[in-house]
Amino acid sequence: MSTLRRSTRSIGVAVAAFVVVIGFTVGGPANAAEVAPSPPAGETTTDSPPIDTSLPGVAERIAEIEANGGEILGGSSVQYVEEGSGEDGAAQRAFPSGCGLTVLVYKQTTQIVSDNLTSCLAPFVSAAMSSTIGFLAWGHYNNIVASRSAQRTGGSSLALEYAYNCANTSNTTWFRTITNGTLVRGGTTYTAAAYDEVQDDYCGT
Repeated sequence: MSTLRRSTRSIGVAVAAFVVVIGFTVGGPANAAEVAPSPPAGETTTDSPPIDTSLPGVAERIAEIEANGGEILGGSSVQYVEEGSGEDGAAQRAFPSGCGLTVLVYKQTTQIVSDNLTSCLAPFVSAAMSSTIGFLAWGHYNNIVASRSAQRTGGSSLALEYAYNCANTSNTTWFRTITNGTLVRGGTTYTAAAYDEVQDDYCGT
């Protein structure tokens, strides 16, 4: 599990305008995002990969969230790998698709927000993401409280943001967001799955 309420305020970037369906100019990442399998449905999980701010647009998005008063609770970044390649095969190739999937979970007033970004070094033919937010009860995250999907044709980025409105501000709750992504580049289909679990002391269900 990512460190809760990790400090991201050391990121020295200018706040960039962020539009859900418009691609952006990017440079090459310093390090490839990790490969992580999707967690078992409904079950608690172990540590997810850390947020990779070298992926296109990630540092800028974090800065924008914080500039607007959001509190980053957690997040994770993974790379897109060729469909059907498997975890072992994918791990042997560094950043094979040139694309990453980043999940950010943040608190905005009385909302838990799942903020998701697919970003690439070069344009893709198409991209799609689907995501859910669930809360922990009796050892499982089967309690889905919000979900959303997005897709686009062409471009180099796709963003998906949605929120759960806290039922009260007095209960402590564990939340998990899971996002699955698919994109097509050069006739090849790539997939990714990113997730993270966070705790909030003032967001009840």
